Amino acid sequence: MVKVAVAQAHLEVGDVPANISETLRLIDLAAKQNAQIIILPELANSGYVYKNKQELIESLANTNVLKIWEEKS
Repeated sequence: MVKVAVAQAHLEVGDVPANISETLRLIDLAAKQNAQIIILPELANSGYVYKNKQELIESLANTNVLKIWEEKS
């Protein structure tokens, strides 16, 4: 059986470093409870605010959040 964790987070709009830190804390918490999969909130790295798709693409290009999460897994 696969154990799944669903995370609810307090995120700060536009504060990518703080949001990444919070998601890493949640990943650690889930791992300590033996979760094999963790579901983070949509746009957890940014705090949910983008004017358009291009702004989202640029934000992801300017941060290594996906690599950070991959390394954490």
